[in-house]
Amino acid sequence: MRHTANERTLAGVWVLLALPMVVACGVGSSALDTAAQGDLGLDGDGSPDADDAEFSVDDGEPEDGGTPETEDARGDGEASECVPETCNARDDDCDGTADDGFPCVRGETRPCVVASCHGIQACTSSCEWAECAVAIVDSCNGADDDCDTATDEDFDCISGISEPCNTSCSTPGTHSCGSTCIWQACQAVAAETCDNLADDDCDGGTDEGCLGAACITGSDCTDAGLVCNENWGICVVADCTGRSDFVPCEIITSPDRSYDICSSGECKSPGCGIHTCNVPGPGFPPADTGQRTCYDGTLTIVCPGAAGSTDCESVAFCGQDAQYGWDVAHARSERYRRSVPAAGEPVVLDTVTGLEWQGCAWGMSGDATSCSGFASEGDWYSALRYCDLSEWGGHSDWRLPDHYALASISDHDAWSPAIDLDAFPGTPALSFWSSSTCSGLAGNALVASNASVVPGPKTYSGGYIRCVRGGWPEPVARFLRSDAAPGNPVVADAVTGVVWQGCAAGRSGGSCTAGSATTMDWQAALTYCQVLAWAGYTDWYLPNAGELSGIADSRRPFGAIDPTAFPETPRAKFWTATSLAMSAPNAWRVWFDEGTLSADPKSDALYVRCARAGP
Repeated sequence: MRHTANERTLAGVWVLLALPMVVACGVGSSALDTAAQGDLGLDGDGSPDADDAEFSVDDGEPEDGGTPETEDARGDGEASECVPETCNARDDDCDGTADDGFPCVRGETRPCVVASCHGIQACTSSCEWAECAVAIVDSCNGADDDCDTATDEDFDCISGISEPCNTSCSTPGTHSCGSTCIWQACQAVAAETCDNLADDDCDGGTDEGCLGAACITGSDCTDAGLVCNENWGICVVADCTGRSDFVPCEIITSPDRSYDICSSGECKSPGCGIHTCNVPGPGFPPADTGQRTCYDGTLTIVCPGAAGSTDCESVAFCGQDAQYGWDVAHARSERYRRSVPAAGEPVVLDTVTGLEWQGCAWGMSGDATSCSGFASEGDWYSALRYCDLSEWGGHSDWRLPDHYALASISDHDAWSPAIDLDAFPGTPALSFWSSSTCSGLAGNALVASNASVVPGPKTYSGGYIRCVRGGWPEPVARFLRSDAAPGNPVVADAVTGVVWQGCAAGRSGGSCTAGSATTMDWQAALTYCQVLAWAGYTDWYLPNAGELSGIADSRRPFGAIDPTAFPETPRAKFWTATSLAMSAPNAWRVWFDEGTLSADPKSDALYVRCARAGP
């Protein structure tokens, strides 16, 4: 074992301490000198004896002709002396850095770029950087490694980029190219968009949190201003300010009803007991009346002339109900679809209005073709309660229909009952309750009885009940009055699509103040509308019972029509083009005093307002 100078001194002292106490026996300094010279045998010859080898001390001289040695100052695991740095990837000068003073450390590499081409540069054996070696194939790094103007072309995609994609539920999304240049899963890019019937956020739900979406608590309704109507189970608005009619809302009434809607900017509960809670009009596309038979003043006849043609103007009784509308182009069997989603509880879909009806009257049950048992009777309050609590055909959002909806399923080619018995078998012929209160007569509700819509005492216990669900959730603002042709105003109905003569027959002017409203019998009314040229149009016709009663407003007592849309309208009876099926000498008319629908003799003189199909 060899030692440093300090270690050698200390070793000598240790050796001296280990020797016999010869100094005290007269050896004196010569013994110390001898020890210092390496004669540890104390034989006085100045040379180490053979048995001195194990006590030898490094004298600093090289062994076997080598160079002086040191401890492992460079930290390379070998005892060596610190020397000037050379290019050998070792820390020769013991300063903690290999090959310092050279451009690079022998054997190391670094990325490099030559004319936008990516490659690798290596440190040579002389510690100089070699030329940049450009890659011959691309790596997944978002760069053009092989300088062929394409990036990551040997992979599925370019690292780090994102592109649009369609999610697994066919909605817009984005996906990104991962670190291995493989496309990641497509992620939805947007939160749920309301009223588009799509799963925008691809979470398995459609329009969740939106108006009309299913909910259990308020936290399920995420759109601003929405609350959960727990009874009805859908998200509704909390405030109707600025909202269109028929938007579902929530108002607490006594007794409380689940079906609440916006009406003229306020939340109303149809069936609250007063006429101001009545619906503001039909909340569904217009239905035809079902009348496919033509009549003259006394009998059924072959439909005369061609409705809408110039010939029709001179043919008696041309232009009546059976010659216009959906019924002309569709078979009766196309109107309704009856199904049985739950045993004994058939449901009927009206393909025109979109409304769904209980397929049997209250108290009855049925299947795909029939209803059995006996229809129950009750008063108006019982009717409201039954529909509000009804669970039928897998649905719980049933309501007592308003009088517009109830009248929409009347079949004016039938009588007693005036309804399609294939779709609604077993229907009683008498009165069915609506949720609408008679304007000005709070003790009466409007009932449908053999196609008529008339008042009936709410306490009458002999009314029948059929519940409805569905309808348009948010139609646009309804009436648009225009005087584009001066003196001949027109009114476009955005809900039904019908365009109306803006003044009653005989009147004209922007506000209908010119002239006087005139009356005429039923045949003359048909002819008047066929020959009418108004606002540049000549395709006018006398409206049917459903169309005309659709603009009657039962919320307005003693003048049941919107006075802004239809100014100067007489509070009187107006003709429809629909005949009374059981009595050909009579036709249906609408009374714009209280908004009721009934029949009068065709010979009577009533008022007229014509209509035309919208664009």
